[in-house]
Amino acid sequence: MTEQNILGRLSAYIAAAGGRPLPEAVSEKAKHHILDTLAAMVSGIPAETGRAGHRLYPPAGEPRKPRSSERTFSPPHQRRHGQWLYAHADETDDSHAPP
Repeated sequence: MTEQNILGRLSAYIAAAGGRPLPEAVSEKAKHHILDTLAAMVSGIPAETGRAGHRLYPPAGEPRKPRSSERTFSPPHQRRHGQWLYAHADETDDSHAPP
């Protein structure tokens, strides 16, 4: 089988995947990962790493300095990095146990 044939078959499989339902076990595991990540973000906000993420990438519209009229604007990719810092600040995520 040629590389082009393999890539063509893989591309066709991926393109058709949106029309196929996920297996129930995959859907359930995805829900657990999402909930676990949200809980880890909430618990990580007060941690030192979470606070550092907030200082580095404050939410849009917050004052840059106390009593300042200058407001922040963090581009979306920076806000996502700040959220990543919240989620991994205290390593409370536990959804990686063996199935």
